Amino acid sequence: MTSYDAIITALQTALAQIRIANGYRTDAGALVHLNLEYQTAPKQTPCLILFPGDLTDTIDGDTPPSQGEENHMLPIAVEGWIADNESGSEGQMLRQDILKALKADQFFGGLTEGFSGSMASSTQIEDAGADGFFGSVQVTATIFYVTAWGEI
Repeated sequence: MTSYDAIITALQTALAQIRIANGYRTDAGALVHLNLEYQTAPKQTPCLILFPGDLTDTIDGDTPPSQGEENHMLPIAVEGWIADNESGSEGQMLRQDILKALKADQFFGGLTEGFSGSMASSTQIEDAGADGFFGSVQVTATIFYVTAWGEI
């Protein structure tokens, strides 16, 4: 398994921990999808969708790699969906849960050097008509990790 694959698995595992039984405020971790595209709100909520972005490999950066190594920047986006009301309270709880899960171990068991730059998050209320309201959450971050030259 490449470092990239291990990091994606670690991200999915961290998100799957979002369960009330684990001390979180929602059970969104029960459904974690990878790269799920949809036209409207997902059929089952709460749920989380992980979108790994385009990987950047570089020898530049804040922390120059040692000889024979290269830096990698992996942007990620996590979307969360939850049944909500006009107040948006469920969406706010879901946003807090996602941030808590991602920050629980920013090094993901030693796979990464942590997050690079800022982590952004937002919530909004979606009016789905007869289906009620949904809280829609977006969290974006960039993960920094180092591998041997030529590996991902």
